[in-house]
Amino acid sequence: MRENILIFGGTTEGRKLADALSKAGVPHVVSVATEYGKEIELESGEENLLVGRKSKDEMVALLSKGEYSKVVDATHPFATLVSSEIAAACKETKTTYIRLKRPLDKWDEEGTTSVSSVSEASKVLEETSGNILVLTGSRDLSELLAGITDKTRVYARVLPSIDSINKCLEAGLSGRQIIAMQGPFSQGMNEALIKETGAKVILTKESGSSGGFEEKLAAARACSVKCVVISNPEKDRGETVDTCSSVEEVLERVCGSNKERKIITLAGMGPGSSELWTIEFLNALEGADIIFGAKTVLDEFKIQRAGSLMGTRLQGTFRSDMDCPVIAQYDPQIIYEYLEDHPEYKMPLVIYSGDISLCSGAKRGESFFWGKGYEVRKVSGISSIALFANRLSLPLENVKVVSAHGRKCNVNGFAKMEENLFVLPSDIEDAKKIIDGLDEGYRVTVGVNLGSCKEDEAFSDPSKVSVSEAVFEVTDTNELLKYQGKVLLYIHNSKAPERRINAGLMDSDITRGNVPMTKEDIRALSIRRLGLKKNAVLWDVGAGTGSISMEAALLDPTIDVYAIERKDEAVELLFENKKKFGLNNVTVVKGLAPEALKDLPKPEGVFVGGSGGNLEDILTAVLSANPSAKVVINCVTLETMAETVSVLDKKGITDARIIQVNVSRYEKKGSYHLADAQNPVYIISF
Repeated sequence: MRENILIFGGTTEGRKLADALSKAGVPHVVSVATEYGKEIELESGEENLLVGRKSKDEMVALLSKGEYSKVVDATHPFATLVSSEIAAACKETKTTYIRLKRPLDKWDEEGTTSVSSVSEASKVLEETSGNILVLTGSRDLSELLAGITDKTRVYARVLPSIDSINKCLEAGLSGRQIIAMQGPFSQGMNEALIKETGAKVILTKESGSSGGFEEKLAAARACSVKCVVISNPEKDRGETVDTCSSVEEVLERVCGSNKERKIITLAGMGPGSSELWTIEFLNALEGADIIFGAKTVLDEFKIQRAGSLMGTRLQGTFRSDMDCPVIAQYDPQIIYEYLEDHPEYKMPLVIYSGDISLCSGAKRGESFFWGKGYEVRKVSGISSIALFANRLSLPLENVKVVSAHGRKCNVNGFAKMEENLFVLPSDIEDAKKIIDGLDEGYRVTVGVNLGSCKEDEAFSDPSKVSVSEAVFEVTDTNELLKYQGKVLLYIHNSKAPERRINAGLMDSDITRGNVPMTKEDIRALSIRRLGLKKNAVLWDVGAGTGSISMEAALLDPTIDVYAIERKDEAVELLFENKKKFGLNNVTVVKGLAPEALKDLPKPEGVFVGGSGGNLEDILTAVLSANPSAKVVINCVTLETMAETVSVLDKKGITDARIIQVNVSRYEKKGSYHLADAQNPVYIISF
């Protein structure tokens, strides 16, 4: 189970907490309600985000996946409904709930009128005269203005987002009554706004220093205007849930106090031979009172320990009675449960092969134990990567390293782009499979059991399998089967420096047949609008020849593309173009959307080049799979354009960007250059 902290944020407190967790090395995800909230988080440096409002049922579904050990509710103090739903979802899923409350500062109530609700504020404001400046945001505007007869005297300062402005319009405000600005606001800015609007009364919330409450009160007093304050609903609620009043308090709950904090060491043993054990690793061994690790790692460890050149020191560390238990287990959850049942062990050590910076197991262990409040100490080992570079006399700064160890990796895609590539396969069989799947023209060198016994100690009987170190260039992949053990690949592509960087495909590069194709100029704009990132999943719906699929897959080998197409001729072309460009990261899916989308991975981007009349159902499937997916739709005819806009309206999608692109290509005919106008295309993205 991955031990993440889920923060429901969108507030100053939430951003401060996320920053503190990042600095403490604690994995976390921040959930915000709107795209505007996402922009603010990204500006503050936070990238681990969930975007979109969530009902209680959606929260339950999210927490039921078991990815989060604790939830911190850092929402606005007036978002009482959201807080209650977060708490209820945590209770239902048995997830730890922590409420990060905004501190309530003492303030001078002289000259102010306190109310307990928006409806009460509406009644008080109705009895006043003169203009009203509302400084409480857009969420409750409709309820507030419902009780005010003359709405022309109301001005509202709201966030500069489409959602906020729409709420203003729905409440009956328009034009200069809507002031869209992003805080924080100083006293001077508030005074200027009061004077500009001619306000005689302001409405604010008791939102504490983070909400600029004191600056609003001071501005009202300086301008001699009335001030109506909606009281903080948390003030009189009582401590019915687990609450913290500061970021530091939450950190202590998440990580544990210094006195109670437990320690665990994650150490890299190096590639094998005890000759390559570091002094830091030996120190970790001497300090450990229990040792964990995978069976294969511990077997090698015991062999090396027994015959070590550093035997004197090691034998002093491990007595014959084995008072330091060595347990073959590397799963963080099982190790944690064992340590909980055996509190007598204070200095556990988990051993990994090689260097922990290249070990996914160590990364999972670090995240897990941080989430459990442990202090995680890390000991680097000498990596087989460093040894391999040494054996090849190759500077590491010129090498790209990718891991295919127990994971999906588009090695051929990386090999196209990199002159020097190191690959970590799962085993010998996987190494053979990777090499067999490469394009022609690459030179491949294999390193087996690096750091074990030297090459001159290797086997003499060619009928036996070797477990000794070997480094050799591959001419026949069947030769690999003579070896067993850990393996690395070095792939050299001498043509990589000549590769064009993000130059895109020419239309003439793609095998087309009689199938429609998105032309290269439209392709360039459409892919730009998709904004694909590393490790993204793209659905290309109505893929046709696959021009979008192929170009997107060539952007980066970590992008996974699913080309969905129902027509037989187009499907054949998709396979042909996939083979032509050597793209292992393109999966052809034959079928009609949305049915063909059901079992696909969650997309970060979706391109719709043809919908077969099922656009509404396709968008329903897309938004169900990922409400935050970036969608780009191409329309050639006015009818398709009209249908698309109608579907977007029905779906409540109001932030779509629509452009019409007209491309003319000029060709020389005799002594003239004549235009060959292409069909205009609408590109819709949201």
